[in-house]
Amino acid sequence: MTDETTIMTPPPFVEKFKYNELKQINDSVTRKRVYLTPDGEKLPSVTTILSSTKDMTHLNVMLGLTCLTTNSLDKGRTRIE
Repeated sequence: MTDETTIMTPPPFVEKFKYNELKQINDSVTRKRVYLTPDGEKLPSVTTILSSTKDMTHLNVMLGLTCLTTNSLDKGRTRIE
C-alpha cells in the first residue's frame, strides 16, 4: 500500500443565469422587506415568505402562557413608596 495523495480540483464555475441587482426596501403597506425589480415589481424576501408559511401555533401558546404568568406576577407585587 502506498501513501499517494490525490489532489482534486473542483469543476469550473458556470453561470447559468443572469441575476439583476435588486434594491432592498421596506414596504410601507405591509411593513415587510421587499426587493424592487428594475421593472418596478416588488418581490418579498425569502425570510418573509418562509415566516408567512410556517406554523406559529406553538409560539402563540407560549406567548399566551407568558402573558398569564407575567400578569399573575404583577398582581402579587407590592408597591414600595
